[in-house]
Amino acid sequence: ESFGHVEKEERYLFESGEPIVNQVRQEVWRNGERVWNQYTKMPIFDAFGEVTGLYGYAHDVTDKKRSEQLIWRQANYDHLTQLPNRRLLGDRWHGAWQSHLRDKKSIGLLLLDLDGFKMINDSKGHQAGEGVLISVAERLRRCTRGKDTVARLSGDEFAILATDIKVESDLDVVISKVVRQFSEPFIIDREEVVISASLGVALAPRDGSDLDSMMMYADQALHAAKRVAGTSYRKFSAELHEAVSKQFTLGNDLRYALRNREFTLNFQPIIDLETGKAVKVETLIRWHHSVRGWVSPVDFIPVAEQTGQIVQIGDWVFREAVATVARINQEKGLNIGVSVNVSPRQLQADNFDPDDWLEYMSDQGLNPELMVIEITEGLFLDPDEKVLRALDRFSSQGVRVSLDDFGTGYASISFLENFEIDVLKLDQAFVRDSERSPKRRILSEAIINMAKALEFEIVAEGIETQEQADWIKAAGCEFGQGYYFSKPLTEGRLEEYLEGL
Repeated sequence: ESFGHVEKEERYLFESGEPIVNQVRQEVWRNGERVWNQYTKMPIFDAFGEVTGLYGYAHDVTDKKRSEQLIWRQANYDHLTQLPNRRLLGDRWHGAWQSHLRDKKSIGLLLLDLDGFKMINDSKGHQAGEGVLISVAERLRRCTRGKDTVARLSGDEFAILATDIKVESDLDVVISKVVRQFSEPFIIDREEVVISASLGVALAPRDGSDLDSMMMYADQALHAAKRVAGTSYRKFSAELHEAVSKQFTLGNDLRYALRNREFTLNFQPIIDLETGKAVKVETLIRWHHSVRGWVSPVDFIPVAEQTGQIVQIGDWVFREAVATVARINQEKGLNIGVSVNVSPRQLQADNFDPDDWLEYMSDQGLNPELMVIEITEGLFLDPDEKVLRALDRFSSQGVRVSLDDFGTGYASISFLENFEIDVLKLDQAFVRDSERSPKRRILSEAIINMAKALEFEIVAEGIETQEQADWIKAAGCEFGQGYYFSKPLTEGRLEEYLEGL
């Protein structure tokens, strides 16, 4: 197979008189085996300087060559899925960008992350999880073009480099093919399991011109897709980047907000609908930024959750709320309760101990039975043992647990059956929409009746009119809150409000 090449090589050596040193060449033996030999060939000169012959030697370097190839493959491919890894993806990006500079075609980068993969590992075992990853890799290979690169970055995160994108609709075709791969169930332990995935997409050169930037933008789009239920993919945009930059800035500023005393608390009264008297207050945090002015909790609480700063902020809210209400009760001779919204991240924190909060309530002179911990339904989707132990500890000491915004999102009757819940808060959407939607009103009344049958306390949120207050009371709801009764109040205004009752 290489005879013609050898003949040309030796003819060149005769004509030029230049030696060939340590040249490595692959050859095929007669039995079909491929080997690598390292050659050195030297000319033999006569007395007149003419080449009259050749001599040389060869070494079999097959083992060394195979070792080098193995090392290269191990450095550039994922051992489980046999897909290119992050390093090789970088090389492929470089090649694609060089092609773009010549023909100006675009390059798409898709980041893909499996939803709920940890649950598969935890419930089915790591072997089943690895089987899923191998299946995902195979499906992605099948649905992409030969010139595209499918890579596994880490864990359950994959990337697709889609080259030769003439118009954006070409990229849309790739996206739709990838999305369709997850419409068919996967087989795990002979069971069909539906696995969803989230995609983040960026397009070069429109969005960026280097891989680091493209990875960052596609990752931003991926996380945006994950935040919206039912969204399988999201494309990067300038608006998305601006929102992420705003979140980053807010996260940075949050680090100093506590230290600079920029947070304050408001308290919204919760009314006994039978007597018209306030029986407790819900604690609401407010942030007055030194430059931005008032920042809505809708904007900064999710950022605090993502950065973990909710742990420190939440602890401050709890202690301030307890100290404030305990002082008012003692000075006014009242027995007002206080509810505080608590994030699962607070209860999961390594340094969190429910007994610290219980001890603080005791120090401040607040009866634990006047304390309500408000949580959301999302906490029970993937319940953490540490969180559940903390809630059990609070319940054992008389602290009540309230399920906030009941009836929206992931509401499930099983939450009420399987977990210690004392209070249901009927979401304001039910109160608002029940006046114009008979079905919504029927649902509201059904929830109220169910709560009463299960001996839960029920609080209706968002009451803004006399009519709403009347039908909520007629439906059997015990407590309500909303602008009809009172807006959230500062500490001083709360004292004035309570004096007027």
